[in-house]
Amino acid sequence: MMDIPKTLPSLEKLILQSLSQRLPNTVSGVRPEAAVLVPILAQENGDSTILLTKRSQSLNSHAGEVAFPGGKADAEDNGLVNTALRETHEEVGIHADQIRVLGELDQVTSKAGIRVSSFVGLIKQPVHLKLNNDELDQAFEVPLSFFLKNDPEIRLWENAGKCWQVPFYHFQNFQIWGLTAMIIINLLNVVFNRKIPYQAPVR
Repeated sequence: MMDIPKTLPSLEKLILQSLSQRLPNTVSGVRPEAAVLVPILAQENGDSTILLTKRSQSLNSHAGEVAFPGGKADAEDNGLVNTALRETHEEVGIHADQIRVLGELDQVTSKAGIRVSSFVGLIKQPVHLKLNNDELDQAFEVPLSFFLKNDPEIRLWENAGKCWQVPFYHFQNFQIWGLTAMIIINLLNVVFNRKIPYQAPVR
């Protein structure tokens, strides 16, 4: 496991090189598409953080769960990276021109069978959030160092007659689990050589 680079240019270079040197694993088949942004709020001389959201309790699906900004693809998006950028602007108010997309992580499949593509975006501080209160209850930041220093808890989760290993992180009063935790593990393994022995299931 490697340490987080101390300077912003070094962190940016590490992520960019790590993601550009590999092709992301893909999920085959005809499936609905969605995309999320993994927003890294970069500090010039400090501990950069990952921005996460807590979905509104009033939503019909994934109510109250911790998630990355993102959603289902629209025909007008012209690519899944644009889906992630559009949804980020709609949900937390960060415009695409504030984000430098550094690469793509492995695709994962949601419990509803949706193929989700994840893009890592670097966002320089200061950033001013404007939350969509119809979709989100709040947004919060988790230091990258927290995920590098703490292993996820792995629980067994049963759905549709199948049993899956599901990762959980516990940060303050937030529970970061499921698809979101899988994407974080992928980031840690690919960029920081974390070597967490976990493979996301394909449903």
